Amino acid sequence: MTTYKENNNLNKIFISMMGLGILGIAGAFYFLPIKVWVNILTVNFMFLSIGLFGIFMLAVTNIVGAAFVAPYRKILEALAGTVPYLGLSMFVILLGAHSLYEWTHADVVMNDKILMSKAAYLNLPFFSVRMIICIGLWSLMSMVLIKKFKEQEDFPDKAEDIQKSLSGLSALFMIVFGVTYSVASFDWIMSLEPHWFSTIFGVYTFSGLVVSGLATLILVLIYLQSQGYMEEVNLNHYHDLGKLLLGFTTFWAYIWFSQYLLIWYANIPEESEYYVLREHYGWNLLFWANIILSWAIPFMILLPRWTKRNKKVLQWTCYIILVGQWLNLYVMVAPKVMEHHGVTNVSITWVELFIAAGYAGFFLFVFFKKLSKSSLVAENSPFLAEGLALEQ
Repeated sequence: MTTYKENNNLNKIFISMMGLGILGIAGAFYFLPIKVWVNILTVNFMFLSIGLFGIFMLAVTNIVGAAFVAPYRKILEALAGTVPYLGLSMFVILLGAHSLYEWTHADVVMNDKILMSKAAYLNLPFFSVRMIICIGLWSLMSMVLIKKFKEQEDFPDKAEDIQKSLSGLSALFMIVFGVTYSVASFDWIMSLEPHWFSTIFGVYTFSGLVVSGLATLILVLIYLQSQGYMEEVNLNHYHDLGKLLLGFTTFWAYIWFSQYLLIWYANIPEESEYYVLREHYGWNLLFWANIILSWAIPFMILLPRWTKRNKKVLQWTCYIILVGQWLNLYVMVAPKVMEHHGVTNVSITWVELFIAAGYAGFFLFVFFKKLSKSSLVAENSPFLAEGLALEQ
């Protein structure tokens, strides 16, 4: 089987999940409206980042001529194909910008010297323009990459030449991606606390992107094989992906610890307030659960060789990591916004779960639609034979 056929029962599940998301948003508006914008920003950023992982992985492997992704390249293409749709949904946060970002309040800015000094950058019109540019460039990158790969399939006699042009375009994409993803991370997440900043914040969010993307890639691959697709992918490929997952969860933890340690020992009030808020006032349990779910548990599980070659173990590890990365973003977004609105009862309720399920359903619905548009085999790829022969 080389072409994925959409599963109507699965689509019904995704649509039901979207229904739960709508119910969660309605419930949040009724009980505590600020939760709507906190959760929309959290899950939108997470799933958009997973889509961007597709672009990043395609680009970086094109540059270095890596063959290991060739057997499941189509999954990465489908991930990249979700970016324009998830990017459009990201514009929804502009409707809640006044609730999320304190720098959108003129009276607050006028009475704050720090915010006044940043007003030329942190203002809603310029913020919107930057959002349009970032999402527009990502969508363009997605479409160009997918179009080039399609040309490679349609014109086998030009496959090598197209691969060379892909390498050049990918190098350009990596530069654009590095700048725009950092800008988006600063704008959408870090500016929630405009008095605070971290010089490695862009690297921190990028590490989360890679970890979430790898976990999603592995889960999709396991699902497709359970349905009889992509049988050419073997335990050596899972071992390879497991090593990447182990490495990047540790990289994420390294950046997490670097940011935490530097701020902790410097003990500058303007910087340490970020962690004081998250280690107290009811957030401490979620704060430490983040590092346990995102790194400690996956690290211990993935250390042995056999766990990286066991699909069931990998599957549950990926679930844990995705929950951890959702919590990671939630703890970045929620505390300061909740504090501004005087909310002190910290808890994960059905509202958070329903909204997360709704966006997951939307993401998966679009993803599998994209996956069904072409063959699951990267036909005429110069790296396919080498990728299939991978050994660990």
